[in-house]
Formats: sequence, structure tokens, C-alpha cells
Amino acid sequence: MRWSCTHPSLTIFFEEKDGILQHIEVCLPLLHHTNDTHPFCQIFLDYLEGKDVLWPPYNPDKLTPFQKKVFAHVVRIPRGEVRTYKQIALLIGNPQASRAVARALATNPFPLVIPCHRVVSHTFPHHLGGYTPDPLLKKILLAKEGVSLCE
Repeated sequence: MRWSCTHPSLTIFFEEKDGILQHIEVCLPLLHHTNDTHPFCQIFLDYLEGKDVLWPPYNPDKLTPFQKKVFAHVVRIPRGEVRTYKQIALLIGNPQASRAVARALATNPFPLVIPCHRVVSHTFPHHLGGYTPDPLLKKILLAKEGVSLCE
């Protein structure tokens, strides 16, 4: 089933089955949107308020083997910190895989839970790198986490 919750800075849509996240979408806030009563909504809203949260489990069957390898490192990036695509490529043992890392993150079905917004271009803060569906969301999330976006 599809659920949603809106915070002043973002709206989050998610699908859950038997307590397991199946998919998450993040978008700019929807006006006049009523939050659903699903318990996961409170977890998302707490995160957006800067609170530490224990994320619900997600369905790993939705991930490719390469994504699993990349995401295992991305989930370890602390709130308020960033890593470059190149740093993640080095961590997975393939220094030439920066673009493949970026692609794996661009197709992340669990943004926020797997914090792909914390992976940035090597020219950060001049250029953040991509973020699907809207790079503005990456700026919002990084700013909410206390990452300086100034050069």
C-alpha cells in the first residue's frame, strides 16, 4: 500500500508490505496535504526534524548486487557529513567506478534510509552532483543535516 507524509520542507511517499519498506519517493512539499497515520510517517517526520531515528527494514530484493555493495558503505556516512562518488568507488575496491556509483545511487529505491544525498561530486560544494528526481532536494536534505553548502 502507498502512504505519504508531508513536512514543511519535503513530502515523502512510501510503499510498505508487512512492515517492510518496498519503495520511497521524496519530493518538494505538497500544500494542503494531510499526513497518513502509518507509524513509518512519524519516523520520516522525526528524521526531518533532526532527530535520530531507527529506520524500518527495507526489501533488499529491490537492489542489484552492485547497489548492495555501494549502499553498504553509504549507510555508514554519518548525518552532517558527505563523501564523494570517488571515495565510495575506492571503498568498494574499484577506483574507476565513480560513474557506476553515481548511477547506483540515482536508482536508489530507499532514499533517506540509504542516504544517497550524502554522496557528492568531487567539486563539492561548487557542484553537489546529481539527485533524482530533483537536485534541490539534495540541497534541502544536506542543509537540514547541517552540511555547509558554502564555498
